[in-house]
Amino acid sequence: MLFIATVRDASGAYYLSDLAAEPGVPGASRPAWVGRGADRLGLGGDVDQVRLAAVLAGRQPATGRRLSSHPTTVCAYDLTFAAPKSVSLLATLGPPEARVACAAAHDRAVASGLDYLEQRALGVRRGSGELRAVVPTHGLIGATFVHSTSRALDPHLHTHVVVANLAHDVEGRFGALDSRRLFAHSAAAGALYDAHLRHDLTAALGIGWARRRDGVTEIDGVDPVLVGAFSGRQAEIRASLGGRRSPATRRVAWASTRDPKASVPVEVAMRRAEEAARSLGCDPTELGRLGGRPRPGPGTLDEHRFAAVVSTFADGVARRDVVTAWSTGALDGAPGAHVTACVDDWLPVPAGAAERRHPGGEVVPAPYLLSSLGPRPLGPDAHRAWRRGAAVIEDFRHRWCITDPHRALGTGPTPAELAHLPAARLADHLDAQRRLAELTVQWRRHAAERVGPADRTLGR
Repeated sequence: MLFIATVRDASGAYYLSDLAAEPGVPGASRPAWVGRGADRLGLGGDVDQVRLAAVLAGRQPATGRRLSSHPTTVCAYDLTFAAPKSVSLLATLGPPEARVACAAAHDRAVASGLDYLEQRALGVRRGSGELRAVVPTHGLIGATFVHSTSRALDPHLHTHVVVANLAHDVEGRFGALDSRRLFAHSAAAGALYDAHLRHDLTAALGIGWARRRDGVTEIDGVDPVLVGAFSGRQAEIRASLGGRRSPATRRVAWASTRDPKASVPVEVAMRRAEEAARSLGCDPTELGRLGGRPRPGPGTLDEHRFAAVVSTFADGVARRDVVTAWSTGALDGAPGAHVTACVDDWLPVPAGAAERRHPGGEVVPAPYLLSSLGPRPLGPDAHRAWRRGAAVIEDFRHRWCITDPHRALGTGPTPAELAHLPAARLADHLDAQRRLAELTVQWRRHAAERVGPADRTLGR
């Protein structure tokens, strides 16, 4: 999940003093500069307060020269990528190799979400009112801080990405980011992060996933008692919300329930978590038995889940909404680049900043396609073969004016049914069946190439 908050303190002290007191994550990366915009400013290596404060104040970190002539009260955006609670528990209470794998997968998933935001959600504001325009940028200027606990000291693997409200646009000027575009793409970036995290942990550890009633996907086999017991911050926020659901009220509840940060060494925080788990009758060593499961078969989309997410957008779907739905429908996860490549086959990246809305039916396959070809594969090569199969069916149906909503070619494949077809349609029908069989073998072969056995168990 991704949560975005505004930052108004340009000193950067919170991130390099208060946040530095939070327990770290074994195997996680140190605070570092990220983004193509940071590279252009020559920012690299460890993050220090002098350069961070300069960037947040809109100044060139090497010379102190002001980069933008239009100061803003918002100096940065705090993008917090948070792992599901079960992953945080595995990263804190699991065996050493699981902790390292969780940290590495989390880092790669954050990078995937940031890559999406750099490509689709960044723009510099120019003008106002009807003359307002959004100009593409050369990338974000950000710094990352990885931590393993919440303010309640519950296991909570998350990364703060402090993105300066400043970017160099393609016209050669610096300016403030277009916040509306950033917030509009936050759900898609968060869903991409989740999908990439699931994929990497499934590949590295052979774990499975299960979707809860509230739609959150957690590691299959983690005791729900543990998940609930170590969700203290979420319980505080839900109590403060009082039933209200809007993003604005959630941000207010998040800010109003924040206690002062406790400075606790990572070893102490982990020991407290283990003691708390045992007091609940849960043995943390059980987490070491979650891995080593057989890898799933060829990865395919949960079409019912995908359609359910698409249906929540009553006024149609933009491309970012389809990215969200596709990521959510990939139960065992998928690399972020695979998600966006598959979505491109349905709704290509628009030429401008705006993403127009399309009817949901344009991205949800017809029942006859799913009954004939099965659910869509998650790998780009396999998905393109699936799409070619769909084109074969659609072309055949158009030629013969077929309206049957369930049978792809309008009639069954049995000899008795085919015997009643005119000779020309029968020949076309048999040719279409042959091509569909070839393409089905092709996409299943591509999908199988993505699957490798999980040959080890955690803690072995």
